Amino acid sequence: FFILILKVKIIRRLLLILGAIGAVIFGIAYFLMNDTGGDVKFNLKNNTKSNIEASSVLPPEGNYNYSPEMAFDKSIVTAWVEGKSDAGLNEWIKFNFDDKQEVYGVGVMPGYGSLEDVYYQNNRVKQLRVEFSDDPAQFFTLSDEYRVHDLYFDPIKTDYVRIVIVDVYDGNKYNDTAISEISFY
Repeated sequence: FFILILKVKIIRRLLLILGAIGAVIFGIAYFLMNDTGGDVKFNLKNNTKSNIEASSVLPPEGNYNYSPEMAFDKSIVTAWVEGKSDAGLNEWIKFNFDDKQEVYGVGVMPGYGSLEDVYYQNNRVKQLRVEFSDDPAQFFTLSDEYRVHDLYFDPIKTDYVRIVIVDVYDGNKYNDTAISEISFY
């Protein structure tokens, strides 16, 4: 009898592990399918990490790192998470270009995109403000959908792009606001 219970516990753990692996593969495939297919204008991996700043960062927990670099790593499994004790309104993440660049859009995966249920557990960006070095800011309202949001505007030459959290959809478990991925067009 005890051997049967032990076998059931082992099988349950294996199924949980396989489910988690499948969810990660789904998340990566989902982001790749919703990417703009080569329209991304800047290869951010060529820029130094000093080019990325944030107003605050949630401290690391175990193996989880929430630094602003996580929003530019081409993976929705990771995220920048603001570090304030409230919903993070007016917190921001900023990318400084090495040279002035023309930008005509931003791709944003709001929330923590590792799994869809985790996405709804954390706050998600509802409204954001995109700021530039020399041009007026652009405001966007995002739907509460588990996907990449492509936000377009007239081309702007800028030294930086700063994304400011203006409003959020409340998480059902955590009061942290995350952005899983950002890209520029």
